[in-house]
Amino acid sequence: MTQVDATHGSAPRRALLILMRVVLPVGIFLIGVVLVVMGHGHYTSVFASRDSLLSATGVGFWVIAACIWMLNWMMQMNADDVGDRQKEDDARAYFVRNGHWPGEGPAS
Repeated sequence: MTQVDATHGSAPRRALLILMRVVLPVGIFLIGVVLVVMGHGHYTSVFASRDSLLSATGVGFWVIAACIWMLNWMMQMNADDVGDRQKEDDARAYFVRNGHWPGEGPAS
């Protein structure tokens, strides 16, 4: 299994990563800000008035943006973990072949 690093991937792949990791959650968050401002930050009950509905919807957009950001963060943590696991597996295979760890000299 090979892992493509975001910094060394193709330009369309980097653009898609930036879109998903930054632009999408920030855009959704800003839509939520606009909705809360349109509702004047007023909330009594979702169906009490149009302002309450706009404010509640805006906060909902903030929650969605936070969820997208956290999912992206967890996916990045998983990708980093896969790379570390692969490096450890390669070092163990080297140890089995050579009798010493990479970067260390043979045992005397």
